[in-house]
Amino acid sequence: MANLHLIASSPSKTRLDELRATISQADALLFIQDGVYFAATNDILTSLPTQEIFFLSDDAAARGIELSARAVDYAGFVDLTVQYERSVSWY
Repeated sequence: MANLHLIASSPSKTRLDELRATISQADALLFIQDGVYFAATNDILTSLPTQEIFFLSDDAAARGIELSARAVDYAGFVDLTVQYERSVSWY
């Protein structure tokens, strides 16, 4: 069962060991709110077992972050929630 993980906390507040242990290759990550600060931590992103990593573009723009990774708008956010069987929120 593939899950969409919504990461809303900054890298310093997210329990990375738990995140790594929970996600699988079939899962996707969507960074929202302060979670978009993960865009600046490529070493953390490459250590995660999934390649399906997205950032909410409006949240990144509100924080002055330019994204090199895949950005989605709110419509894309909705599409992801439809595509994956469950959503798991990390706050």
